[in-house]
Amino acid sequence: RQIYTEYKIRVSESWKNSESEQTVTFKQLGGQVGDRGYFIAGAASYDVGEEVVVFLDSPNPVNDCCFTIGLAQGKYHVEVNKTSKAKVVSRFMEKLELLDSQTRKATTPHENTKKLLSGLKLEVVRALTSKKKE
Repeated sequence: RQIYTEYKIRVSESWKNSESEQTVTFKQLGGQVGDRGYFIAGAASYDVGEEVVVFLDSPNPVNDCCFTIGLAQGKYHVEVNKTSKAKVVSRFMEKLELLDSQTRKATTPHENTKKLLSGLKLEVVRALTSKKKE
């Protein structure tokens, strides 16, 4: 009774679990079936062949669907910098508005600045390590 899209992602590296799966398959609410469609504003979308860093929530026990954590904020697009040949990541949030926690008014997120993939990995691993210590 709900429309969802199933994604299958080949895992090249897991930053959280040492026992990485070869692929991760997950269902996300939204998509199109025939002439009916369902869209969730701010949700991440994925393209075939796209290299990504993705942060996924646990599947909902009722419908087995999950979301990219923080909607579009939890998906980073990976590309190779043409000059340095280093991998860089960026998020696509052009049409996304967030609520300011203090004023409760809509605000646009940060610019889509690019950062080194290795830098993002370091931030995530540090955060996970400090969380384990707590």
